[in-house]
Amino acid sequence: MFQILFLYVITACIMRAVLASAVTYSTEPFNETLAAEDIWLNQVSACTSADPSSVLKWNCGLPCQKTQVSNTSIAENQSLKILAFTGLTAHGCLIVFRGSANVLNYLEDFDFFMTNPYGEACPECKVHSGFLRNWQSLEPKIRAQISALNCQEKALSIVGHSLGAAMATLAAFELAAEYNVRRVYTYGQPRLGNGEWVSAFSSRMSQKNASYFRVVDYRDAVPHLPPDNFFSEGWEHPGPEVYYNATAVGDYRICRKPRDKLCSYQWNLLDTLAHTCDHCSYLGLNPCTCGASKPQCIEGLLREVQHPQVL
Repeated sequence: MFQILFLYVITACIMRAVLASAVTYSTEPFNETLAAEDIWLNQVSACTSADPSSVLKWNCGLPCQKTQVSNTSIAENQSLKILAFTGLTAHGCLIVFRGSANVLNYLEDFDFFMTNPYGEACPECKVHSGFLRNWQSLEPKIRAQISALNCQEKALSIVGHSLGAAMATLAAFELAAEYNVRRVYTYGQPRLGNGEWVSAFSSRMSQKNASYFRVVDYRDAVPHLPPDNFFSEGWEHPGPEVYYNATAVGDYRICRKPRDKLCSYQWNLLDTLAHTCDHCSYLGLNPCTCGASKPQCIEGLLREVQHPQVL
């Protein structure tokens, strides 16, 4: 009897470990073609700083020529200086959250304290209160816009860069409960929650069969913020991570394990502070500046190009 009970406990522990590791994996491979389109879409969102109507009319110049989105609407909070746009693409519904080009100062206005907004649904989950406040300020408008587009019946893609990446991830976690969230790609994403929230997020993406990838370019500083144990909170990243060793298409490896030193975790925050241009240099493009045809970090193009690897 004892042996049977012992085997049952061991089997249950193994199955739990397998399931726990499985939920951190995306069900679809990383699509670099879609990722390159995302960089242009993030640049489109940057165009709204000068002329929001150019996005509504889809005549914002180069980035609008490189992509095609119809039925666009804007959700904005002017006091917080944040914005997202929604629309329809050939793949279904789309939400793009505007990011920030400023690496060292863009977090100044956001407190670093964690909060639990989910109550008994996820009692140990904690997320960055500033990022949460930003997402919640846009949430009603975004929900109204995607409802008007009948996105309940379509695949939903959510993307963002920098601050926009943090809001995109929080939005994906909540909208996945009601919508068919199929793809969540983020670029230069800061840490935004504790380990319990990361596990809950990964589990929900797995349950929805959603493809989530967090893309990092070389020594971009923002993915190292807030520092791991800032205020002893235990900040973590969801995975997998797509790590680019150069600002060029094709030069990436995918790390499935958290804090894998073959990806961005090989650098600490101090290592990254002299490479701030990496934050606006992704896949040979610039997600930060409307109409830019080249990445901000030109030297990134000269680093040795490696073949894609999955680790």
